[in-house]
Amino acid sequence: MPTRNLSIMFTDIKGFTERTSGSTRQGMKALLDAHDRLLKPVFRHFAGTIVKTIGDAFLVHFESPTDAVLCGVTIQEVLRQYNSDIDDHDRLEVRVAINVGEVDLRENDILGEAVNIAARLEGITEAGEVWFTDAVYQTMNRSEAPSAEVGERLFKGIPHPIRVYRVINEPGSELAQSLAATVKLSDNGPVLHSEQAPFSEQTSGTPSSKRTHLLIYAGAAIVLLFSVTMLLPSANERLLSQVDELVAVGDVRVALQLLDEALIDDPANRTISQRATEVATTHLDNLSASGRYEEALSWLRAKREKHSYLESLRDREGILDAHVTVTQVIKERSQYHLHYIPPPLAELLDRHPQSAQVPYQAARLIQDHWHAITPLLLFSDAHKRGLQADELIFESAVKALSEGEVYYPKFEIAQKLLVEHYQPKATEWALESINGHHIMAYMNGWKLLKGIEHKVVANDYYATLFALININDEEKLNALLEKLKAQESAQRRDQIIGYLGELTDTFPMFLNYTKLNDRMKGELEDMKREWQVIAQ
Repeated sequence: MPTRNLSIMFTDIKGFTERTSGSTRQGMKALLDAHDRLLKPVFRHFAGTIVKTIGDAFLVHFESPTDAVLCGVTIQEVLRQYNSDIDDHDRLEVRVAINVGEVDLRENDILGEAVNIAARLEGITEAGEVWFTDAVYQTMNRSEAPSAEVGERLFKGIPHPIRVYRVINEPGSELAQSLAATVKLSDNGPVLHSEQAPFSEQTSGTPSSKRTHLLIYAGAAIVLLFSVTMLLPSANERLLSQVDELVAVGDVRVALQLLDEALIDDPANRTISQRATEVATTHLDNLSASGRYEEALSWLRAKREKHSYLESLRDREGILDAHVTVTQVIKERSQYHLHYIPPPLAELLDRHPQSAQVPYQAARLIQDHWHAITPLLLFSDAHKRGLQADELIFESAVKALSEGEVYYPKFEIAQKLLVEHYQPKATEWALESINGHHIMAYMNGWKLLKGIEHKVVANDYYATLFALININDEEKLNALLEKLKAQESAQRRDQIIGYLGELTDTFPMFLNYTKLNDRMKGELEDMKREWQVIAQ
């Protein structure tokens, strides 16, 4: 398979998938026809070979990395002029990404890591821009196109970071003015103003003298612009390196101060604001790890008032607030012990009305220190605010129902929580519970199944076991016991023995008459003797 060292270009249309879903077939055809009419002549002018078209994307290769970059710049100028005369919803915005390297040539295709990197780069390139790799930067004629470093990027399937650059072509710059004066549109496609000859009429091979004319026209301005603009990314790079060193030695506050000062001069710099958010998160992690939640909360509140880039830490502020508030409530337990939701907790929820994490974290923190119903109420609130199913909440509700952790009238809160948000798993638990002998779990499992109208509640055997709880009528008790004695299944007899044993020995609070409890104990002993072989 032959190999060659080539410059690889990928282009695609911004938002093409969304536009496809909201457009007619004719509309999409018109869009792609305009796309081809505008781009293909430019590829040919710069001696680019179209390898294939993939929907809205072109894969093109060039002999020269400089030609590839200049082709990308020209494409963006052609599209700028095209978009200036049409409605916003018909605009064409294209991303251009370029890499250079050795590729394998196949019929109608090219393969290799260089192609993969170009494709990955295209996925992160911003619309209306030309981005290229360090391999292109090192081999192109850099005096022909000013550029700035974007930074290192890691791409899936590529084991090493790739340094990325972008062409600088800011509105109003001398390069932009030169392109605008030279590149024009006709009904047949792009043309050069100097000779009014369509790009599509140029022969493929070496670039025409028209590009040379353009570059002479703007050459001096390009060199000057390139020299000046290369200073800014270097300054950013030095800043981020200094920040990393400060964080590494634990001097996070100074690192944040440097980043904040940089953002005063360049508030829209996404790279710096993202790094500032990361460093702020590290600072909060350090304070939280040492239990200094109140200090962390105070610091974050003050920072968020001044810096909009920390808006993403709004939930983190709520979680810190939950730590501080719950600590206060536990410390002052004697003042709030009669409240299921102590006033400070209610105020916490009011301070963060949209956050699902605040009630969730508060429940986690207080559940081993307060009434068992309190975390269930908080978990329920978290679900109302949009929290997705969570294993801790399910286990907490099941534990409360199985072990009687909440007062009897409050069982329905846990049952409702399970039915509304965990019904399949809750149903499994309830079915297991009514096949066991734990009275509390049986009672709540049965009620849950009855509430969702499960078919098992029509089974007379299970209904009989449930009816024994709170029985206070001897005649009814006799009828229920007769039904149980009639059971012939060894498995059911084992359950009956265990169930009655727990009911009479460890659960007498549900029996209103000692006489009935004694009677049930006597019947239990008779069953043990009669079923001795089966029930050990």
